[in-house]
Amino acid sequence: MKQIKTVIFDMDGTALNDAKQMDALLIQYRKEIKAADVRLIVASGRLEHMVYNYMDELEIDTPIIGCNGATITYRNQKTPLFAARLPQNELHQIIAKIEELGEIFHIFTLQGLVGLEKVGRLAYYSDTNESKTIEQQVPIFIGSEYLNTEFLKDAVKLLLVTDNLEHFESIRAYAQKLGLDAVQSGDNLLDIMAKGVNKGAAITELSNRGIIDLETTLVFGDNFNDIEMLQAAKYPIVMENAEAAIKKHAFAICPTNEKSGVGQYVLSALGIPFKEQ
Repeated sequence: MKQIKTVIFDMDGTALNDAKQMDALLIQYRKEIKAADVRLIVASGRLEHMVYNYMDELEIDTPIIGCNGATITYRNQKTPLFAARLPQNELHQIIAKIEELGEIFHIFTLQGLVGLEKVGRLAYYSDTNESKTIEQQVPIFIGSEYLNTEFLKDAVKLLLVTDNLEHFESIRAYAQKLGLDAVQSGDNLLDIMAKGVNKGAAITELSNRGIIDLETTLVFGDNFNDIEMLQAAKYPIVMENAEAAIKKHAFAICPTNEKSGVGQYVLSALGIPFKEQ
């Protein structure tokens, strides 16, 4: 393995434990990692605002890959480095399909999180905003008045939340028929983005811009929306808690997210002594 200069990690199920807490070893040894001249980069299905509190814990200000690769941003910069917006006609068609089936959906835009009701992610982030700094708070817009073309012109991802497997597959097939990409990101979560949008394309974009070198980058993931990112990396590391289909893409398997698996692997690769959590 070449000398590692960059570590890119997914959040849920990877760098976060099941209680949504950041990998304790990454936090504890953040200064040692920085002293080794290694950058930590988040690659998440979340909006950039949703990872600010974790970045504060790690004391990093690196690029943020958000919305499954639909955005690449720098914190506090108004203009994204990269943004792949959903085509408006197809977006409104998929919204109509989901409403017809009576399912919950959230729309991720460059301005914030949009939905019809305070349920699901909207409820979670609305409640957790109360304990965050103003900068860390996720902008939330609730109501049908926000489902207009003008407000959704900067939409980059639609998230379907459903426990109905038949509806899940029906909406996935419909999105794909419309020429959109649809990928499972959790047990009951379907992420819908513009064609060709994924985390693998995003880290390739960073490489093409000279921001990272894929030859010296460790990439960590655990779910289906991480596959392209794992395929694009020279050193794809998969969590022990991932499904077998994801592990097929691994250069190596690290301990689970509950055991600070990312931190354990990174510190071992860098030769930094540590105490296991």
